[in-house]
Amino acid sequence: MRLLTRCAVACAATLLAAAISGPALAAAPAATDVQPPSAPTGLWECAADWANAVPFCWTASTDDVGVVGYDIYMRQGDTFVLHGGSTYTTYTATNLIAGQWYTFYVVAKDAAGNRSAPSALYTARAQEGLPVPPNCHVTYTGTNRGRILNGTVKITNIGGTPVSGWTLRFTFPGDQRVKSGWNGIWSQSGTAVTVKNLPSQPVIRPGQTVTTGFTGIGSTTGPAAFTLNGVTCARG
Repeated sequence: MRLLTRCAVACAATLLAAAISGPALAAAPAATDVQPPSAPTGLWECAADWANAVPFCWTASTDDVGVVGYDIYMRQGDTFVLHGGSTYTTYTATNLIAGQWYTFYVVAKDAAGNRSAPSALYTARAQEGLPVPPNCHVTYTGTNRGRILNGTVKITNIGGTPVSGWTLRFTFPGDQRVKSGWNGIWSQSGTAVTVKNLPSQPVIRPGQTVTTGFTGIGSTTGPAAFTLNGVTCARG
C-alpha cells in the first residue's frame, strides 16, 4: 500500500511538470529569400579591338544575400533573346557583323532564383578588330604596242606563312579590257578583274614571287589597289 502511494505521488509530479512546460516546440523554418537584386547600371564599352564583337561592362548589382550571375539579352527584330551569361560585370557578344549596331540589356540573379529588373538598354556598334597586316606585295606594269595592252603583275608573299589557293582582285581605272591571260586564270566583269592560280601552282611560299599577266586593250594606267584572298596588298 505504501509503494502504491509513493508511485502515485511521483507520477502526479511528472504529469504536473509536463502540463506546466507545455509541448516541445519545433525549430522555426529558415526565412525564404524573396528579395531580388538591384538592376545593373552604367553599361559601357570597356574594351577595344575585338573583331565582330561588342565588349561591355556594368556596375555590379546588390542583393541582401548575394548576386550569383547575370543574363545578357540582345534585340533580334521586335523582341529580345538570351544571348549569354556572365558571373562577372563584363560580357563580350561575339559572332556579330562588324559595323552594325546591336542593343542589349542585363538582368542580375541571386541564388534563390530572384531576378532583377532589366538594366537600361545599351546600344553599340560591333567592332572590326585590329587591321590585318598585308601578307603580299604587288607590282603592276603596263605597256602598249599600238592599241594592244600588255600587263604584267608580280605577286610576292611577304608574310610568314604560305598562301594556298590564291585569288588576286583589282579594278581597272578606265576602259582596259583583258583579252587573254597567262600563268593564271583571268576573268573580267566590267572594270573588276579576278586572277586565280593555275591548278599546277596553288601555293606562294614566304618570300616567293609569282608573275602573271595578260594581253588586252586600253591605257597603261594601272589599278590603284590589289587584294590577295581578301587582304589588301602593299603596292610597288
